[in-house]
Amino acid sequence: MDQPTLLFIPGAWHAADGFEDVRASLASRKIKNPTIALLLPSIGLADDTLHVHNEIEKLVEQGKKVVVIAHSSGGMVGAGAVKGHSCSERKQEEKKGGVIMLVYMAAFVSLKGGSLLGMLGGKYFTMDKSTDMLDSQYRLGELERV
Repeated sequence: MDQPTLLFIPGAWHAADGFEDVRASLASRKIKNPTIALLLPSIGLADDTLHVHNEIEKLVEQGKKVVVIAHSSGGMVGAGAVKGHSCSERKQEEKKGGVIMLVYMAAFVSLKGGSLLGMLGGKYFTMDKSTDMLDSQYRLGELERV
């Protein structure tokens, strides 16, 4: 069986080079197909999702099987980007290749139609300037009740 192409999606404020050690380790194990770490335009969720969708499309149109590995906010991007590219969807159209797996690596995962803000109870994080820490505006345990 051919090894799949591994496509890494970084999170917000992360660059593709954050995956270089992982990619080097995989290469040293003689992974035949390339690993690809994408640089996102990071203009917004829709633009990033379309960018990744198009990159996946290039791979699956070559008949490649793809594992999408999404980190942090890349989870939200990846979930939207794989639509229409799964092996089962492509098989129904008598096409080869497709996404065989979406891996969430310390990533945000929302319910269908959900949003990251909704997962945070509709409250944005704020910066506590006295500590230089993000403040979620929740007390410990409060998120469990949202």
